[in-house]
Amino acid sequence: MLETEEIVQKIDREEESIQQLETIRSNTQLLYIIQECNVKIAEHSFHIKTLRQELSKSHKYYSSDLYNMKPQFYTAFQLCQFDCPDLDQKVQYMMEQLQFKIYSVEQNNLAKKDFNQDKETKKVNESNLKVMELYLKLLDKSLNEYKSKNISTLTPVRSETLVQKKLSIESVLNWELTITTIEAKNIVHAEPVKLFRKRVESMIVFSIDGEEKARSSFSKSKIWNESIRLNVKFGRELEILVLDKPDSQYIPVAVNWIYLFELNEEFDKSQNTEISLTDPQIQFTLRLEPIGEITLRLSLKKRTNYGQAL
Repeated sequence: MLETEEIVQKIDREEESIQQLETIRSNTQLLYIIQECNVKIAEHSFHIKTLRQELSKSHKYYSSDLYNMKPQFYTAFQLCQFDCPDLDQKVQYMMEQLQFKIYSVEQNNLAKKDFNQDKETKKVNESNLKVMELYLKLLDKSLNEYKSKNISTLTPVRSETLVQKKLSIESVLNWELTITTIEAKNIVHAEPVKLFRKRVESMIVFSIDGEEKARSSFSKSKIWNESIRLNVKFGRELEILVLDKPDSQYIPVAVNWIYLFELNEEFDKSQNTEISLTDPQIQFTLRLEPIGEITLRLSLKKRTNYGQAL
């Protein structure tokens, strides 16, 4: 665990960063700079909150019987919520997740470059590779953010890698999944081509195991209130990716993932807590990487092998 003095120093640095950003914000009229300052101020404020939790935890640890307590592990779904229950475990998990994603994307890009293609296919793949290279930069940026955070020595260490364990679980689902995007905010968006445009258009892409399944409509607002429906027979994880389009080029700006078997567990919990004849439904706010948050409402209809709802 970080020493008390070091935590206090980190809090001081975060507060200094907020003051600097507030100065920049007050001395500009460019909307995209004001927006970026607002987002970064929100992120620094979140860091201060978690550091203060760490400070409180260190005092409690050394003045209680926590030495002998059984460590509590949280699911990846819980760790990626806006109100994260344990920042140290999240850092451990996200570093592993991002390193795995970076390796996977690099290998996939190499395979596409080496593959013999006709001219039309090659042109499409070159455009996709540009997006994937930007996606890779987004993952690198996210990973560097987590590397800059210290992991507490009190954090329980898992005996096996969390990401590899979870990705080995492929669930047979037969779902009709309705995803309603309520809002996506506090994201650092791409700079507009014209400086005085309010902001670029954004859309949200939903993929299962790397295969795109649906796209939202474009929006210049943080509010979507849009529903899409996915038929999911089986899979391991759902990716939520926010893309900006300042011109003809799509730019990935925020991302996160949800393991489908953990999502299934959340739906089961919602049914256990409420007796209802309607389809199970959950709503949550997911933190996006490297910065941002998205509020989603998911409703589920499970189907039998004959296509009938259960």
